[in-house]
Amino acid sequence: SGLERITAARWNERTLAFPISGRDDAGRRASFDVVVLTKDYGWVKGSETEFERGDRRLRREDIEHEILAPQLRDGLRGARALIAVGLASQEGDLEREIQRGGLRAKRIADWIQSAVDPTIPISTLNLGQYREPCAECEDADTSWQRPFIVIAVRSVDAGTNIGEALRNAMSDKANLPSPDRYSSFALARYSR
Repeated sequence: SGLERITAARWNERTLAFPISGRDDAGRRASFDVVVLTKDYGWVKGSETEFERGDRRLRREDIEHEILAPQLRDGLRGARALIAVGLASQEGDLEREIQRGGLRAKRIADWIQSAVDPTIPISTLNLGQYREPCAECEDADTSWQRPFIVIAVRSVDAGTNIGEALRNAMSDKANLPSPDRYSSFALARYSR
């Protein structure tokens, strides 16, 4: 396929961190860790507030202990900035699913803000709706199209356009959500 496969570091049995780097249009560089929960975890289809493990919906305590586990908190420590990513699977109306992606990004930002140093800036990235069905992928279950993702900005050259560098870093990867497969790429500052 010509896509690059990124090797992940395992932070715990459910959390993987994919190190990537990219350049903005002016050639300035930034590096990131794309932190993803295993495919057992995902958004409940059609919800922007409920998260599940398998077919069990998680309560707030579950989010605190399973998702925001010490390994995730430790892994995000030292980030220059964090980006909470929201996305939606291929089902449903495009505009509604883009809106849902934004609400999911905000929800993740709400969760992680309490788990990290309050001086770390947080942004949201709405990727919108998955729009490119994949013949090689699991077609019956689309939960893999709407995972939990937080991106830690690890290093950045002065003056780098983070959005451009991140889009470049995420593109053409076999095992990460590619911006080209989703309907949006809207990066915004999160307000606590």
